[in-house]
Amino acid sequence: MLTNLGYDFLNAGKSDEAIELLAFNCKEYPFSANVYDSIAEAYLNKGDTTLAVNNFRKALTIDPSYANSIKMLDELER
Repeated sequence: MLTNLGYDFLNAGKSDEAIELLAFNCKEYPFSANVYDSIAEAYLNKGDTTLAVNNFRKALTIDPSYANSIKMLDELER
């Protein structure tokens, strides 16, 4: 539910609010690849490629087969 709300903020153009909520989500669910993938997308949306890459990598440390993080890192690291 928190992830969905974070994406609602992103879709409304509220990147800072999305990041704040998704950061809380990461603290609540630190062993979920999805939460790190989601905050990575929020950072990417805001234009912070460094933090996006760091969080996509964190998602992959939790789940090395997480498809979206693999795809996004491939695109970002070309």
